[in-house]
Amino acid sequence: MVDELFVGEAYATQVWVSEVVRDKLDRLGRTDAGRRFLEKIAYYAEQGFGDFTGGRGCPIRTEGQGTFRVSQSVSSLFRVIGFFDGPDNAVFIAMDAFTKKGQGLSNAQRKRIAKVARIKAKHEWRRRAP
Repeated sequence: MVDELFVGEAYATQVWVSEVVRDKLDRLGRTDAGRRFLEKIAYYAEQGFGDFTGGRGCPIRTEGQGTFRVSQSVSSLFRVIGFFDGPDNAVFIAMDAFTKKGQGLSNAQRKRIAKVARIKAKHEWRRRAP
């Protein structure tokens, strides 16, 4: 199940989040850094995630298998993991989030990304009815 985070005409990319992501963002949002991160995601959504997706130096980058990670900056270790859906990738579905312990991903984090890729491939998510 995913719920709205940033949805509506004001957003070029609609952002939907799982309960796991919502809980982690709620906890993160209690800090100044967390509030800035949420503001960044809102800004990316308003402008369109495509403007911020790419290689090195971009806050939205591929993690492989159709998954992407969103971070506040290149140096930020907090990651939201999800995938694009819909025509022109107009929807981002965030299914997991975690904080990296260092520069590389741990085996457990790679498995979490692989799980998100399976959810995408098998379309094992749906929007919660209003």
